[in-house]
Amino acid sequence: MKREDILTVYRTDPKVVIKLINSMSETIAELKERVKTADNINRDDRIEPISKDKIKFFSRSIGSLVLLKPILERMKIAEIIDRICPADKQQILSHGKTVEMLVGNRLLSPQPLYRVEEWAKNAGIKEVWGIDSSLLNDDRIAKTLDAINSSRGAVKTEIALQVSKSFQIPLKQIHWDLTSFHFTGEYDS
Repeated sequence: MKREDILTVYRTDPKVVIKLINSMSETIAELKERVKTADNINRDDRIEPISKDKIKFFSRSIGSLVLLKPILERMKIAEIIDRICPADKQQILSHGKTVEMLVGNRLLSPQPLYRVEEWAKNAGIKEVWGIDSSLLNDDRIAKTLDAINSSRGAVKTEIALQVSKSFQIPLKQIHWDLTSFHFTGEYDS
């Protein structure tokens, strides 16, 4: 099984995470064994030796991203934002997908906006969502935040209704208070 095959399976079915991890370690072990024994094989055996220089190993700590992705998809955050705040057709990454990545960043490993691109690269966003981390630069994030700012009330309402529907949360009583307090400076304790 090739690395690309493993990642494709991973992106399409999050339930095979454990199988994926086992397959990746077995694949790496098989490659190491093939390189080790390649020097002892005759040319008649039809197995081409692999040069140790051509094999590159890397690891990504995808952590909870694999659990977060199906929840965000069920909440339809990207779909709602893209419907309310459509992006320019020239943009590769939609506002909705950008917000999904920001939600992942804020929940799993909060970083300042200028470091989200680095976080995305190290967190395995490309492996889980298939999105290149270079698309999550601070300019792109700023454009998304500017775009959704004027429609933030509609976005919050639509997402709340979708979450209620998707997760079967009754709306008999709603207490919607998004107020926050922030204190700075000197004060008596």
